[in-house]
Amino acid sequence: MMSRKVTLIVYAILWLTLTWFAWDDKSKIGITLARLDVGSAVALALLAGYAFFEARKGDDFISITIQDRQGLTLDKIDTAVQRDHCSRSEIAGVLRSYHGDQSNYYKIKYLNSPEYREQLRQVMNGKTDQLVIKLHAGDSLASLTKEEATLGETLPNEGDMIFLNLSNHPIKEWEDEQVTAAHLLGQHDRLVDLAFPNVNPALSKQEVLDLAHGFWRNASAEFKQNGQTPKHALVAGEPIMCFALVQLLKKQGIECYAATTKRDSHYEGEHKVSKFRFVRFRAW
Repeated sequence: MMSRKVTLIVYAILWLTLTWFAWDDKSKIGITLARLDVGSAVALALLAGYAFFEARKGDDFISITIQDRQGLTLDKIDTAVQRDHCSRSEIAGVLRSYHGDQSNYYKIKYLNSPEYREQLRQVMNGKTDQLVIKLHAGDSLASLTKEEATLGETLPNEGDMIFLNLSNHPIKEWEDEQVTAAHLLGQHDRLVDLAFPNVNPALSKQEVLDLAHGFWRNASAEFKQNGQTPKHALVAGEPIMCFALVQLLKKQGIECYAATTKRDSHYEGEHKVSKFRFVRFRAW
């Protein structure tokens, strides 16, 4: 940045000098200098604008996104590290400050990968202001990996065992056959509704995965607080969200099912009337 500043100062001095000599000079040389003076003013303005823009880019603070092994976002960190000062040591300091502890220093394999070094290069070149750090098997990252491990643990067989209805079709609207089938799956004492999350159709795949991760993290905490343990679940809703939720639930040992139905149709006058009847639960 110093070289740009020196260039601007020299250019400004030259411009002022030309302006001084050409102010009252009506000779051909004076007119030429005056025209050069106008051109210099325009060029100086453009150069100053460019230098200002570059300086502002260098002052941008970068952010860090940490993803788990399934590509789901675990955390986003807004750092005080400027783009011009982004380096491996600076990022290491941020991670140690946010997620390290005195007894167990963090370990992330990705920080030694060519992909990570390329990300740092992109930041330094002004191409991006965000780093994405991906966790691998065996990594340790204090509180984050503890949280991730909790989502990956098989739930203990304690508390109120429930069949979870993760859909937008409340149990009170189920047919008797579907209620009976749910009880037979695991002899559950209770069937519990959990409304399927709303999914904005404009979201990207990654945003849906992130939404699923946060939704199930909160739901799991609430079940634990209420002394409830889901062991089976009906999962029905937006396809990508279903896929993500099934992956998360199965990591905790929860058996996931879809409900199969048969359509019965008949005509009432000229209108065709269809009704879907439950047939069975089919495992994902």
